[in-house]
Amino acid sequence: MDSYHHLWLSVLQTAFNDLEHEPFNSYWHNEAMSFFFASGPWADSRQALCDMIDCHPHDLHRSALRVINRRRLEQGLPPMSPRTPQPASGPRLPATSGIAPAEDRKPVVWPRLVAAFNEPERRRRGGSPAKTWAYNPFNPFRPLPSEHNQAAGGEAD
Repeated sequence: MDSYHHLWLSVLQTAFNDLEHEPFNSYWHNEAMSFFFASGPWADSRQALCDMIDCHPHDLHRSALRVINRRRLEQGLPPMSPRTPQPASGPRLPATSGIAPAEDRKPVVWPRLVAAFNEPERRRRGGSPAKTWAYNPFNPFRPLPSEHNQAAGGEAD
């Protein structure tokens, strides 16, 4: 056996360990479920792995189904059907492959977004809009404080 064969067998063993030991609906359990049962890119990956270790994808499917049903029966849940259709999960989507029956799923609580429009405060401003100010701090032509003191007659020593 070459080293690649051992590598892919260890990947397969990790997926079986995740099915057997991770809590239901955890991230790693759902990823393992998707690897064994989902279609799309998961099926392509499963077929490529089976080609490397010289087995058939249905062999993996049956072995994984045995592990899952044993765990489900231990917890008093109904066994999963061998013909359960699985949707393909995308590469960046959460791995929710729809394996759990409807009575096992927890409802998803979405945050509620409510738009509230606040009326602006209406204040009466004093003065007219054409009022000119005697002092403008942003005037680029105003004298500097040192020039202002000299013009007022206060010589700096």
